[in-house]
Amino acid sequence: MRLHFTLSANQQPVPFAYQHFLTGAFHKWLGANQLHDAISLYSLSWLDGSRMRGNTLDFPRGAHWFISLYDESHVETIVNTALSDP
Repeated sequence: MRLHFTLSANQQPVPFAYQHFLTGAFHKWLGANQLHDAISLYSLSWLDGSRMRGNTLDFPRGAHWFISLYDESHVETIVNTALSDP
């Protein structure tokens, strides 16, 4: 299962090392779960749609991001939590 997210344009510069923020959001949305310390049967993409601005990234038209999951039982939790607590 793959969830596609369309994100709005950034309001402040995004550092090149932003991936841990996406991982943090993913685990926050999952809440208490068995995936955290298990074999990673999920995949998180990089943000798509950036332009370099100095030493940072800019997403003037927003960004696209996806989460792929082997176990579909987590999808509802992720979607509901992402909508209520982006």
